[in-house]
Amino acid sequence: MLDWGGGHGTLTRLLRDAGVECFHWDPRCVNVLARGFEAEPASRRWSAVVSLEVGEHLVDPWEFLGTVASTTDLVIFSTEVLPEPPPRLGAWAYYAPEHGQHVGFMSERSIRLVASRLGMEWTRIGWTHVLARGLGPLRRLAGGAAPLRWLAGRLRRTPSLLMTDHHAAVARLRGSPGVRGAGQPSPARHAST
Repeated sequence: MLDWGGGHGTLTRLLRDAGVECFHWDPRCVNVLARGFEAEPASRRWSAVVSLEVGEHLVDPWEFLGTVASTTDLVIFSTEVLPEPPPRLGAWAYYAPEHGQHVGFMSERSIRLVASRLGMEWTRIGWTHVLARGLGPLRRLAGGAAPLRWLAGRLRRTPSLLMTDHHAAVARLRGSPGVRGAGQPSPARHAST
């Protein structure tokens, strides 16, 4: 399995720790946590390629998916689906103009079209999307990846902090006082002397 756009290597490290043979690739980020387990996408045919929170950062996510699909029969990626009709700027939080990093968006209709052109079936589970050629890749994933099933089950039971953290970060970027995100300490209070 390849973690395409794996950032600092967190997912690769977690999957390897759980017994999944996963490798890391990210041309824009230093692999800190899974050093020694880097691989080039074209170096082999992958049992699966995982690409989490990558597509929305790309100017052409469709070219990216085509490239990824040329290396595997099973693509797992995550992104929020653009509602149709597209909302105006400011009416959909996923546009995230505060940081300017979300530049490519995928609608349900466009994902179906790309999947069809790639000869793949599309399955959606919330923000997670699976593109597969035939049932073989899905059977291999289900049969050989108990850690992934455990992780998926855990994620279904654990409420996400994503939007809460997002709103806190946006408030901080806008300079709103008194808004703290997870892990951010309360401001120190100093007694006057």
